[in-house]
Amino acid sequence: MARRSSTSQRSRAREIQPDEMLGYVSGLFDVDPYTDIGASNELAQRQRQLSSSPITQHDVGGEGVMPYGTYENEKKKRVDLNPMQAASLATSFMPIVPDVLGVAGDLQMYNEHPEERSWGNYLMTGMGAFPFVPNLRSIKPTFGLPQNPVNKSKVGTLAATHNLSADNLRHADKMGGLPVPSIAITKGDSPIEGFGDITMVGKKELGKPSARNPIFRADAYSPRYPRAQKEFNPKRLGDFNESVMESANDLGKNYYSMGEGTDFFEVTDMRRDPVIMRHFLKSRGEAPEIIKYKGDAGSYSGDINPYATRGKMETYFAENPKMRDGFYQWTDETFESLDPKGKIFTGFTPSGNRRYKDENLPNVTKLMKGNINSGENMNYGIGSYRASITPRFKSLKQMKDQSGQLVDESTMTLAKDDYQRRYNDLLDDLAPYKTDEFSAGAEDFMVDIGLGKERVDDIFPNLPDDVMQKWREFDADLRDAPTRYFEGKPQRAVEFDEFGGAIVPDDTPDDVIEALKKQGIERIERYKDQKDRGKKLQLFNDLFVQRGRGLMQEQYT
Repeated sequence: MARRSSTSQRSRAREIQPDEMLGYVSGLFDVDPYTDIGASNELAQRQRQLSSSPITQHDVGGEGVMPYGTYENEKKKRVDLNPMQAASLATSFMPIVPDVLGVAGDLQMYNEHPEERSWGNYLMTGMGAFPFVPNLRSIKPTFGLPQNPVNKSKVGTLAATHNLSADNLRHADKMGGLPVPSIAITKGDSPIEGFGDITMVGKKELGKPSARNPIFRADAYSPRYPRAQKEFNPKRLGDFNESVMESANDLGKNYYSMGEGTDFFEVTDMRRDPVIMRHFLKSRGEAPEIIKYKGDAGSYSGDINPYATRGKMETYFAENPKMRDGFYQWTDETFESLDPKGKIFTGFTPSGNRRYKDENLPNVTKLMKGNINSGENMNYGIGSYRASITPRFKSLKQMKDQSGQLVDESTMTLAKDDYQRRYNDLLDDLAPYKTDEFSAGAEDFMVDIGLGKERVDDIFPNLPDDVMQKWREFDADLRDAPTRYFEGKPQRAVEFDEFGGAIVPDDTPDDVIEALKKQGIERIERYKDQKDRGKKLQLFNDLFVQRGRGLMQEQYT
């Protein structure tokens, strides 16, 4: 990106306004602090990103060219120095002058940002008066959005993990592996919280980008495990239904058949069934009261309230973890005793009949491979759109170089709010130009455009240049936006020997621990809360994709 001419800079400086000190110094020494202190590389990279946007097929002021106004905004956003401090950096090659300007800049900062007033910062300002010691602002992160709070983390520590629930781990144990699992690449002290309270820690190879192990710069919203219909042994299911009929009567039911009315019945559904919950508790000598509707419930008055009754039993299990663990183990054993056979719907035959495949590791793996970006086939708004334009890492070095994008939960929340607002604004700008041929909203087509399945001209004809440019800039920023994790999606079944350990909650049932050990996972750490989970992850430093040394500061832009 070419910088502004020194003539233009001198013209601005001669206005002799306090905020023009930066322009004055720039013109005097023919340097542009915004570019000469490193912003030029970022802006050049940003220009390349703009030109790689899926909508750059349109000519808006030149292919991928950033207008002057945008450049000005970018400089202000990326290098948020006050004039004195920027001038100090610009004259850093001179004696005395940068020290004086630096101290003056720090004093201005204390006036504008009282929260920076501290004895430590005052000491740094004082030291900055001496030659070769930088002023405070030059070594501190900048303020405010879109630059957000600094994330301190171990240098280069990158861990490959997979979170799953106890039930899903039991299922994977029976399957013999994990079909095309999502692998989260995170900072080594910052494991993700969602998707399950058990964290499987992958070995190094699981976190390295390759043809069989694609890794993306954000959540790719990749395909999820398909739901399987369960078919039970008819006689065994009939015997079980009869055994729980007494509890069904207690709840006002004259007829009961487990799983009736749904094709997708899993062991987790069994645990939410009030008839089954009551049957188990009665067999253990415990039977929480049955709650009825009160007199003001109209026609329901005096009838059993199934929701409140189930809630009472759920509360009992929550307050009695040993009983809950016993219930989980009993439901697992009972479910398996019914000889469930999983069937996965794969489409229709030419004659219109439904086609199924057996639920097993090879079949599920085959179904989940490919179609990674936005492969869930659901539109989740900005998340799905980001996934459609999220690039894939070409090498381990590239992934490590981009690790500054990885942030913690609180920082991610700040970023999400800002990008959601910009996304909503863009949708409002696009809406008037959507062709009437389509009934769906603008948002419904953005993912297909991001994936290259639709052309902008076909969906938004006659889109003004300024809206197109706004879209381009949003794409460029969204690619570089902060992310909680990079998503890996191995295009294969991942067996347990690709993991070197597991981090589990303190109250993890014994059968889950045994399942891990049976699969060769001997390194098992227990945690109390999410903070402790992060500490336990660091104990697996030898498995990390990259191990750290010391501390570093990172910020997103």
